[in-house]
Amino acid sequence: MDKITFDEKTHIYKVNGVIIPSVTQILNEAGLIDFSKINPAVLEASYKFGTAVHLACEYYDKGILNESTLDNNLKPYLEAWVNFKREFQPHIEGIEEIVYSKRFGYAGRLDRRIIIKKRAVFDIKTSAEIYPANALQLSGYQEAYNESKKIGDKIKERW
Repeated sequence: MDKITFDEKTHIYKVNGVIIPSVTQILNEAGLIDFSKINPAVLEASYKFGTAVHLACEYYDKGILNESTLDNNLKPYLEAWVNFKREFQPHIEGIEEIVYSKRFGYAGRLDRRIIIKKRAVFDIKTSAEIYPANALQLSGYQEAYNESKKIGDKIKERW
């Protein structure tokens, strides 16, 4: 069994101690994501904000979020997640799961594995728009997850 680790600070995945690329790194190297023209300080702030939103949603889903301590800037994003859950009533099977493709040698972390009629990978975004690379990102997570699953257990949709 492969041992997969993820270093939160460096955003580095390792399998059995060997560094492997993430889905995002692969998309970046392929030129499908380009952050080169964004001020590094703005990029870092955006990354930290997105991480905080993910953490708030994760804590909410696990029932451990103290909403009174939540930064006001995060509240609209959490509210959007709560509204989505209320409207679609997903069954959440997995939260912030690391997935690994042994076949293709990459890893990633899917935000949610849910069921709404069919099993799906769900990605929480803080951007105002959806980019073409988002579909490829989710496809990478889906492929890695499905690689070792039986047909009935595979992810069928991407949200």
